[in-house]
Amino acid sequence: MDVVGSLARLREEWHEAVDGESLIDVQASVGLLLGDVVMLLGLSADEQVAVLGEELRREFIQALRHRDRGNG
Repeated sequence: MDVVGSLARLREEWHEAVDGESLIDVQASVGLLLGDVVMLLGLSADEQVAVLGEELRREFIQALRHRDRGNG
């Protein structure tokens, strides 16, 4: 797994999403950012729970489903 490359790609996606605004100044959901990181690292469901906790993982999965329905 290319962790450095994956994290760089995440940074690039965030940079594009905020139209080049400084990522230091961007306000964003910590929960969604953590969820993005565990997904990009390819963590198993158990590892995701260990990192995020059960409640945040459940909320993150629900947010993904909601986002996917919105793009369909």
